[in-house]
Parts: sequence; structure tokens; C-alpha cells
Amino acid sequence: MGSERVPVPPLMEMPDPMPRLSRLLPLSLVLAAAGAPAALAEADLWSCSDGRSYTAIYDNDRLVLSGKGVTYTLLPRRAASGVLYAGGGIRFHEKGANAVMSFPGGGQVTCTRGGTSKSPPSGPDGALPVAGQSYGGIVRSGPSRSSARIGALREGEPVTILADTGVVWNNYRWFRIRFRGNRTGFQWGGILCARRTLVPGIYKVCE
Repeated sequence: MGSERVPVPPLMEMPDPMPRLSRLLPLSLVLAAAGAPAALAEADLWSCSDGRSYTAIYDNDRLVLSGKGVTYTLLPRRAASGVLYAGGGIRFHEKGANAVMSFPGGGQVTCTRGGTSKSPPSGPDGALPVAGQSYGGIVRSGPSRSSARIGALREGEPVTILADTGVVWNNYRWFRIRFRGNRTGFQWGGILCARRTLVPGIYKVCE
């Protein structure tokens, strides 16, 4: 959804949907969806030269990298160029869409920020439009993280999911939605649920 980072307050200051959300969503989506509009984190996907991929959640004062079976919490450090995070012997040094990840003992891998891809829109099982809800997050003017921010939704706000754009990011698609009356915009399917029907590219059916 680019490299934009939206500040969020420390987790201990968030309201307490976290225990409930943590039973429903993976860590990367819990952090992205929890809290009020101020708590709007977005995730980046990094693909590294060792074959691993990491979801990166940027907090006000830390970076949480989640990969298969591992989670690293890193803090910002001064760097002559780029952006550097470090902790527990791990260093993650970003420069634009590229990064170098260093491990204890001197090993390192190069990583590239993931982009978007195209896939066919939803099939008949995900007939649109359909009523749904947002887990909270940014609404944009187009189906990408580089599109302008036009609004923000709280966890549980109702939306109408109007159309599947076919644009995929981090395994979920971008959808055109209607929210708060007749306003329309685009939101990532990883923080949406659809009522009473399974829509391909959306996280789940609302409970």
C-alpha cells in the first residue's frame, strides 16, 4: 500500500480491541487495524535474497518485522544515509526500495520492498457490491499506497464494498468502497471483511 509511514501511538496507549483482534488476525493486520484513527499503521512487504519475506509494520518509534516463524522488534538508530533500525543483533538498513538486513555473526541479506501485481477480479462467489466492515485504516483516492489519503476509518465501521480493482498487495486486493454516507474511496482487502459472503481478496467473512 510505497514507503509511507503513518505514526501510531505506543501500543500500551491503544484502546483494548487488541486481545479480541489478535484471535482473528495475523500480527501484521492486528497492528495495522487496532485502535482509533490515530493508530493507522500500514505494512510493507520485503522480499530478501535468502528467499524469506517479511511484513514490516512501522510504529512511531520502532519497526516490527514478521517473517515465517520469527518476529524482530527494532528501534531507530542514526545512519549517515537511509533509515536504520536495530535490536537484538539484527540491523535493518533501508535506502529507498532496497534494504540490507544484517544478523549476529556477520551474515547479511539484501531485501527489496514488494510492489503491487494484477490478478483477475472476484468471481461469482464474491458478487459485488456487498455490505462489510473495515478493521480500521486509511481510505485512499486510488488502489495503491501511493494514492492520496482521503479518509480514515475506525475498527468496525460499516462500508459497502463496491468493486474489486484487481490490484494485489501482500496477498490481498484493493477494493473500491462506499463509507460514511455517499463518500467513496479505496481500501486494502487485508483490513476488510464482507458480510454473509466470501469475497476473494478480502480477509474474511465478518463475524
